[in-house]
Amino acid sequence: MLFTGKCLDEKVDSFVGKRGAVVQTLLVLFDVAGERHLGNTVDYVVNEVEDKVHKGKVQDRVVTVNVGEVFVGLNGRLKFRGRILEVK
Repeated sequence: MLFTGKCLDEKVDSFVGKRGAVVQTLLVLFDVAGERHLGNTVDYVVNEVEDKVHKGKVQDRVVTVNVGEVFVGLNGRLKFRGRILEVK
């Protein structure tokens, strides 16, 4: 599934999981898909490779993501995992 959204914020989320402390970078994305867009923002979990390439460069820009996994995080927010295809 392709998702296009404007990056409103880039934040670091840390928590203690089953295997110890977990620190991950999240992009807060707002859907810009036209008439039938999502009402709330979603969090995109940035992988290690993308973090090195895109860190600090995507805020207030439009990001196209190939979504491979959709899940609900510990705080109840919708999260996507996948691959960043394009940053405009």
